[in-house]
Amino acid sequence: MAETERPQLLAGLVGPATEALFARLTQRGHIELGGGPDQVEVASPAVTELLDLGLAFRSGDGDGLLRPVDKAVALRLLIEQRQNEAIRTQHRILDAWNKLTTLLPREFGSSSAGMVDGVVPLADFDEVVTRAAELYPSARKHLRGIETGEFPTRPTVDRLLTPPQLATGAKYRMIYEVRYAGTQVGAKIVEESARLGEEVRLRPDVPVKMLHVDDSVALLSTDRTGSTALLIRAPELLVMLASWFDLLWTDPATIAREPTIDPVLNDTQRRVLELLAVEGDEAIARRLRMSSSTVSRHVKAIYAALGVDNRFAAGFAAAKRGWL
Repeated sequence: MAETERPQLLAGLVGPATEALFARLTQRGHIELGGGPDQVEVASPAVTELLDLGLAFRSGDGDGLLRPVDKAVALRLLIEQRQNEAIRTQHRILDAWNKLTTLLPREFGSSSAGMVDGVVPLADFDEVVTRAAELYPSARKHLRGIETGEFPTRPTVDRLLTPPQLATGAKYRMIYEVRYAGTQVGAKIVEESARLGEEVRLRPDVPVKMLHVDDSVALLSTDRTGSTALLIRAPELLVMLASWFDLLWTDPATIAREPTIDPVLNDTQRRVLELLAVEGDEAIARRLRMSSSTVSRHVKAIYAALGVDNRFAAGFAAAKRGWL
């Protein structure tokens, strides 16, 4: 088996080169340090990462051998470190929101209420929609967007905002809430946007909607539905909102969307999929008024469509595809 095809002992939590080196180490027991054909340079990024993470060791500065720690120990250490990084990221995001709360206007009673330099409150939903429709295709360099999938009125495909064929060369990045991407309308909108070149990622929940265009203007909703919003041109706020988005984009809880694949699930299988995470086969059978054997057949079809073999993997794979 080629080196790049080996199972990921470290679950993809390190770079490919580091993963490959750790696999070699565990297979051989040690590797000599040096510049020879069967050696590794001590200053190479992969060696440095393994040593820094505590996944490999040398007995001293004069030791010419690199040795791995036990595979289970390595994975536990790595999981703990990545979890701590995720927690620190979430704390930075929370701190950013707390800062934003102190800077935004509190009222929407009139055109002058809560006004601050570079921030214009939009209290009329029609005006919010108009501004969004104007801003989305106006990007010339970079658009950062967040969509909750909640609206004051029932959403339709007419709400679709898609990249203008990327004719301007602008980079469009959007984070959609998973629940919205799993609805009929949301799935169609996400699919079409991705087809036209938008980079799409999914997140279990996002608090507000946002369009952040060319680092010069942002439209930020003040609730999940986008019924009211703030039009922001204040440079400091724009920098903070861009940083917040970039943290969300790289956060472990934000997952890349995979293209829709065939075979697609029928309506019954989608309902079974929604219940898999919280119900057993017999409970699903009672709820959907079908036999346990029928439920079992649907579960097998779901596993086959997602390329998995258990409930946990099915839930994760379905979320990545926008099926939940």
